[in-house]
Amino acid sequence: MDSHNKYPNPEINNNESNVNRAGRDVVFADKTLDVNIYEVRLSEVADEMKDSMGNKKKISKKTKRQKPLGINWFFWIGSTIIAIPVVFFLWLLLVAANEGSTPVVKGRFVGDLDPKIESSQVETLTNSIQSIQGVEKCTINLIVATMRISVDASDSLTSKEISDLTVKIYEKVNELLPIVDYFTNKDTHLQYDLEINVYNDLAKEDDFIMFSIVKNSPMEKYILHDVSTPINPELARELWEDVEERKRKEAEKKEAAEKDTDVEETEDDDKEDGETVENEGTE
Repeated sequence: MDSHNKYPNPEINNNESNVNRAGRDVVFADKTLDVNIYEVRLSEVADEMKDSMGNKKKISKKTKRQKPLGINWFFWIGSTIIAIPVVFFLWLLLVAANEGSTPVVKGRFVGDLDPKIESSQVETLTNSIQSIQGVEKCTINLIVATMRISVDASDSLTSKEISDLTVKIYEKVNELLPIVDYFTNKDTHLQYDLEINVYNDLAKEDDFIMFSIVKNSPMEKYILHDVSTPINPELARELWEDVEERKRKEAEKKEAAEKDTDVEETEDDDKEDGETVENEGTE
């Protein structure tokens, strides 16, 4: 065997081991470099993803802020469009309700109704009539050119007493509002008409008493009517009989309808009981 092979040169072996270690170091360095590059790349990708996610969050936040703004604007614009006609309609109803009890006279009484009856005078007259003995309640309505006085007298008053009370109220009106000045025409100028109604109890049929005074402006004197006493008793009796007959027929119809309803309810109950018995028998 060759002596060189049998006893290798240690220097040569050292050189070869150094070469091998250098090669391994190069390989390891390349692998480490690749790993570092890969890690750097991963970090860059991660940063890019974070940036993109951050941008998306910002965009979504902006979108979420803008979306309610658009809905609010649409809501307010729509509400305004709807509210305008509604408010106008309610305003018309309010005006109609306030002016509904006021008649439209336009130029009908131009130059007439002079002197004019003021609301303060109506209030004073109401209090004065209310203080008369036998008067329980007094109501005065002044509409257009007619003063209408309604007086609820005591139920204990007789027909003669209510008649006298009606005349006394007329005298009280003449005392505070002179008939000649306020309720009598002057040449071509029109004045107010006067109507006084005095009654005891409107709910009564047999003992009902009512007297009325009418004084229109063209009239020189008033007229006293006994409204509760019919001028034609026979005609009045026939009218009362017709009213009573109508009431009786309506009561009979109502009673018959109630009976029919009771019969239907009874039949329904019987049917339900029969079905229940059949179901129990089947079981």
